[in-house]
This record gives sequence, C-alpha cells and structure tokens, in this order.
Amino acid sequence: MRTGRLILPGATGLLMVLCALCAFCGPAAGPVAAQQGLPGFEMTAPRGNWRQRLPELDRLLGLEQTIRAAELLQRLAAAGAPESALMSRRARLAQLQGDHERAVALCEEGLVMTPDAPRLLRRLAESLLTLGRLDETATVFDRILASSSNPGGVVPALVNAWRVAGHPERGLALCDSLLAAGGRWRALPRLRAACLVESGDVAQGTLAFAQTLIDNPLNLPLVRAEALDLLGGRDARDLAASVLDTIAGPTWDLRAVLSLRVDLHLQRGDAAAARAAVVPLHETPQGGSFLLQNVALLVREAELMDDGPARTATYVWSLTVLEDLLDRGSVSSGLRPRVLDTLAGACEAALAAGLLDTDPELAVARLEEVLERVRRGSPGSSRLYTAQISLARFVRDELRRPERAAAQLERLLVDLDLPLEGVALCRLELGVSHLAAGDSSRARTVLTRLGRSPRFPEAAGHAHYLLARLDMAQGHWETARDRFASVALDNPRADFANDALDLGLLLAEELENPVGGPPTLIRYAPVALQELMDRPDSLRAALAEFVEWAGTALDTSSPQPLLERALYALALARRDSGEIDAALALCDRIVLDHPDGRYPDRALALKGEMLEADGRGDEARLAWERLLLQYPDAMIAEDVRESLRRLP
Repeated sequence: MRTGRLILPGATGLLMVLCALCAFCGPAAGPVAAQQGLPGFEMTAPRGNWRQRLPELDRLLGLEQTIRAAELLQRLAAAGAPESALMSRRARLAQLQGDHERAVALCEEGLVMTPDAPRLLRRLAESLLTLGRLDETATVFDRILASSSNPGGVVPALVNAWRVAGHPERGLALCDSLLAAGGRWRALPRLRAACLVESGDVAQGTLAFAQTLIDNPLNLPLVRAEALDLLGGRDARDLAASVLDTIAGPTWDLRAVLSLRVDLHLQRGDAAAARAAVVPLHETPQGGSFLLQNVALLVREAELMDDGPARTATYVWSLTVLEDLLDRGSVSSGLRPRVLDTLAGACEAALAAGLLDTDPELAVARLEEVLERVRRGSPGSSRLYTAQISLARFVRDELRRPERAAAQLERLLVDLDLPLEGVALCRLELGVSHLAAGDSSRARTVLTRLGRSPRFPEAAGHAHYLLARLDMAQGHWETARDRFASVALDNPRADFANDALDLGLLLAEELENPVGGPPTLIRYAPVALQELMDRPDSLRAALAEFVEWAGTALDTSSPQPLLERALYALALARRDSGEIDAALALCDRIVLDHPDGRYPDRALALKGEMLEADGRGDEARLAWERLLLQYPDAMIAEDVRESLRRLP
C-alpha cells in the first residue's frame, strides 16, 4: 500500500506549515498554558471560543479555585464573552473571596440587564443573607418564587436557607404565607413542622409532624429522620412523646404516628413505654404486619447506634414485641415463620452488641427460651443456628463458662434440622470452647475432624490455624511451623492469615537461632497456651515471667524475635488492664533495645495511641513523628499519618 506525501519547496513550505499550526492551536498554546494548569488554552482566546470554556470556569468555581477562576474570567471577557453570561460567575467569585458587598452590587447590575435571572437572584439572596439584610433577602425570595416555573421545587431550598442561616422563624413565616395563599406542595407541612421545632415550639412542631404523618403515612422515613434529628435533647423528646400520647383517632390512620412515638421512647431508653405505644397495632393483621416491618428496621438500625441505653431499649423492645405478635395472633399464619426468623435475628444482633440486661445470666436464660420457641415453630430458620452459636460464644467469652458453651454446641450438633453450613461453624466453635476449658485432647479431635473436611475450606483453614497454635504450645514446633505456612498459603484472604505467617516465621527464626532455639521455645510455651485458651490474667502473668527470664538468659545484642513479641504482647496486656505507665515503659524498651526488629514501629504506634487516649496529644505527636522518621516504610505508616491529621 502506497502512502502519499505532500512535498513543499524550501522555506515557503516551512512557513506554510507554521502558519497552519498557529491557526489550529492559537498563539502561545502549549508549554505556558500547561504550566498554568489549563492544557490547550491560549493566553488570548479566539473570539467565539468562550462558550466552550464556561463549564471549565464553573468547575473551578465549584472547587473554590479562586485565583485560576479569576484568570479564566479575565480571558473569557477578552475573548468576547458577554457580561450577561459572566455576571453570575463574577458574583460567585466575589462570594468565594468573602466580598459579599461586591457580590450584591454585581448581582444588582446583572439583574438590570437580565431581570429575574435565576442564578443572579440566588447569588443575591445568598450574599444578602450572609450580610444579615433579612428584609431584602425576603424580597428576593419573593422574586424567586414569582419567577420560578416550578415553585414546589424552590420552596424547600428557600425555607432551608432560612433554617441554615439561623432564622427558622423567617422560614415559618414563609411557610404560613404560602399555605395562606393556597400552596399545597407536599414538602411544605414537613418544613413548617421543622421550623416550629427549631423556633422553640416543640409541642406545636410535634403536632405538625404528626399531622403530616396522618395525611401521608408513606412520608414516615423522611419525617422520622428529621424529627429524631431535631428532637435531640432529653427534655424535647419527653415533651414530644407526651404530645403524641394525647393524639387519638382510628388505629390504622395513626400507624405512622405510633411508629414515631416508639422511636422517641426508645431514644429515651424506655422500652416499656415503647411497648405500650404499639398495643393498638395488635388489633388488626394489617397493624401487626406494619409493626413487623418496623421491628425489622429498628433491629438493623440498632447495630449503628452509639447510645447504649437506646440500643439496649431497642433490643429489649424488639424481643418483647415479636413475642407479643406470636402470642396475640396479630399476624397471619403465613407471616409467622417470618416473625420467628426476625426473632432469631434480633437475638443474634443483641448478643453481638452485648446489650441485653444488667444480669447476663438472666439475659442468657431469656434468650435460651426465645430460641427454643423459634426452634419449635421454625426449625429450618437459617438465623436460628447462627443465633444459637452466638449464644454459646457469649456464654464462653462473656460469662467465662466454656464447659457450658461446649455442652450447648454438642446438643446443637445432634439436631437433625441443623444445616450443613451450621455443622462446620458449630464444630469450629466447639473446638475453641474445648480449648478455653483446657481440654486440649478433645479440642484436637474436633478440630482435626473439621480440618479434614474439603467441603468447607474456610472453616478447615481456621481449624488448622488453631491446631498449629496448639502444636506450638505443646512443643511440636516443626509441625507447627509447617502447618502455619500451609495455612498462610491456602487461606491468604482469611483474618488469621497474617497471624499465621508471623507465627510461622517466628518459629522458623527461633529454631535456627544459635543463642535461643528449643530452650527458649520451651519457656515460651506457657505463653502460647494461655493465649490460645484466652485467659487474660494468666496470659499476663506468663508473659511477665518469660520477659523476666529472657532479659537475663538471652543475649539481647543479637535478634531475639520471641522476646520482642512477648514485650509487645505484654505492653498490650498492660494497656488493657489499665497499667498505662507500665505499657509505655515496655514500648520504650522495645524501641531502645530492638530498634532493627519487627516490633519497634508497632510499639511507637501503640505508644502514640495510649498517649492520645490519656490526653497527652503533644507527646503522642512526638511518638508518631518519630515512627515516620525512623520507619517511613512501615505498613502502619499511613494509619499513623491519619492519626496525626486528627490531632488538633
């Protein structure tokens, strides 16, 4: 295939090429424009090109890049852009520069050229509101409403502008004037209720919210979120709840109001009052179905709550209401399996949160009865077995009753309705429970059987990880080293993969340590055993004993990975027991005695965290900055930078 070439003679051809390039690119395009951050834009834009650059100007203003936006505005004006297109953008630039007086003048000048321009009116209102010229702002708002083709879409923005500026009474007056003029936009009653509450009239605002829900129950999510946000104080919630208690009417018409009452009582931590509020909903199947939906929603939301009393009240209320739905027959027979499934899920969520009752024993007994009821009514529920396993885990970890937890799990394993996935998880927790009880023989049997199962590789990998730790504690170091390596390779995404890799490397290094080796591992075995059995007090004592022995018996001038790990683990244990000064001293010892080891960066990070929690921000900053200077490539360096940014 032949390609043609255009051949131009001598200097004439070169001159024509240069002229063509200049005409295409414009003068001064290229390096200078690129250095200014405007690639391809010339110092003096050709006339007629300004329309293509307006979106770029809007982006710069949106990013608050005032210097570049001012330069681009000047170039667009030189390129022939009319002032009608630039005036609102000049006003926005003045606002970003803090010159609201100039922004007002620019907007008024622009409105002379283009009356009722939406952008100019909006900018004018923003600057007037910032300057505190409220009457003039109200006049501009009236002009915006009068000129808008969609007043219903403009009203929320205007009312919220008054609210954000701290003048809810002005927003209330605007709502009232629009309602008096016949405005019937859906958002108007809710906005009026919010303005009433923010103006200090909580009772009337609550009644307005309730009327909004009666008129449109489907508006519950919006009203609920806004009401709970505005009624943040204890006194406001008490008053709002008492106001809602006085509202009477047909139950079905008040279902959304009753739901809001429940939310307010639960935010106050009063589960009994919340339970009494929903009694009318039990009268009809429709009310029971509506109540079931609310319970499922609140159980999911409770996981995100920070308030302890509110979370506890939510879980207690959810369990009692679900049982009431079953006892009173408030739902149809077709919905009973769903109620039972939700009841099991509520039990599991409450266990995960650890917020049940002041007496954990009573809480466990109550949940055992509830889950037995679920088992009788819906034995195939997928949430049932996870809740039962969570209950056994709670008994083992919180009540410190591993034998009782193991008995519960053994009974669960012989349940014919237990799904196959539940068998694997149940065996894993049973092995952990036997370890916590000190029965290493039965634990090894259960975990070995689970580790041989090819159907559930994740559970099998976790079982092998626990077996490797048990081998390490019982003196089978080569077996433990090889098993740790296999676990890390076969389960790279598991939570325990990094720990398996660390422990495997630790064993390999210690077995080849000329000044350590098996004698050091024998001394470390009690630490590994107490760590595996999850006994904090015994672990702390074993760590202290090993550190004391290693400090005199080992040559610390050479690397001692086991000693480093023990020092760091002891620092964590001291911190957890409240011995902050001792933990800080251990961190300093790691950094001074083992500066080239595996733990000094973690020790400095831990030291900064403890100092920050203790209110010693300046010392925390020094520790973290030292970490970044000495160990800039540490894996936790980015987290430390985030912590430094968080400091005042």
